[in-house]
Formats: sequence, C-alpha cells, structure tokens
Amino acid sequence: MLPDVNASSVHATSPEPAAASAAEQLAELGERCFYRVEGWWTFELCMRRHVRQFHAEGDAVLSEFMLGLFSEAETAAAAAASPPPGSPAAARYHVHLFSEGTPCDITGQRRSTEVRFLCAPEGSQAAAVVLAGGSFIESIKEPSTCTYVLTFATPLLCKHDAFRVMEPTVSTIACTPLGPAPAALAAEEPRAHDEL
Repeated sequence: MLPDVNASSVHATSPEPAAASAAEQLAELGERCFYRVEGWWTFELCMRRHVRQFHAEGDAVLSEFMLGLFSEAETAAAAAASPPPGSPAAARYHVHLFSEGTPCDITGQRRSTEVRFLCAPEGSQAAAVVLAGGSFIESIKEPSTCTYVLTFATPLLCKHDAFRVMEPTVSTIACTPLGPAPAALAAEEPRAHDEL
C-alpha cells in the first residue's frame, strides 16, 4: 500500500518575505550597461536608460537601432496593472518598459522593448557572467515586428521571495510487501514468448 500523498506533503518551500521591493533590489545595478552578442548584432541594455541593437567593427559603429528609451510612466502603469508579486496570478519576473525607439521600416511605429527581470540563482551562470556580478542578458526575442522582449537574469531578484526559484520538497516513498509471494508465482519458471 502506498502512503497517502496529498497537497500538504508535496509542496515548494517558501522563503521568508524580503523587505525590499523588486525595484529596490534592482537599484543596485545603477545605470550599468550589459551586452549580449548574437551573430552580427550586439544588444545593449543600459539600466533605466535605453536598449540598443548595433553592429560594430573595432571602435566604429556601422549600424544601430534604438530599441527603446526607458519610460518611468509606462513601467509604473504596467506595475500598477499587474497582480501583486507573490500572488498566484503574478508572473515570476519584474518588468521595465522601453519605448520611443528608432522608427520601424515595416510598421512605421517606433520600436519598443519589454525587459523582464528574473532571478538567476548564484552559481548558475558561466564564469564570464560571474565577473559581472552574476547579472546578464539571458535572451532577446522579437515576438512581433519591431517589438522586443529582453530577458535579464540577476541574483539580485533572488533576494525577493516573489521571484526566487522555488525548490520542490522531495519525499521518499518506501514500499513494504504485504506478505510472502503466493506459492504459484514463486514456483513458476520464466517461459519464452511463444509459450504464453
């Protein structure tokens, strides 16, 4: 017989609430810039300033697109419209919005970027990232023309309970036979497939 496994015995451990908000935790990054190279392009995120895509050879920038300027008002509006951190409907990331980038040739609209900050537990990054304090641009996607989503991973958000990666509690199940095996099963010899 298996032990009774219910919701209370299989759960994620939840840390104590952190005192500082996500914005306060991210303030430690100041206005530092972070970079990600993907093929021909380099992507630059300068905290609370801009997101930029460019191609450089040596010190010369040959091509450049501003993917958005930080918008305090749009970021605050997005935060106000979001479920509170830690609630079941809340995303496990904090958002900054960047708008008014270079006009898009295809849509005529200005480029914009949503930057999603998420927890990156220390020790989960490459050595080069550790030199940058463990914070890095994890990815950049273009879900629709000239609209971008940049994912930024940082151990700073791991200090906030609403963004911390939860480790599930693992329980061991021990099985105990109910009694000796029936004599008919114990005496039966293995048979070839064709004999069945």
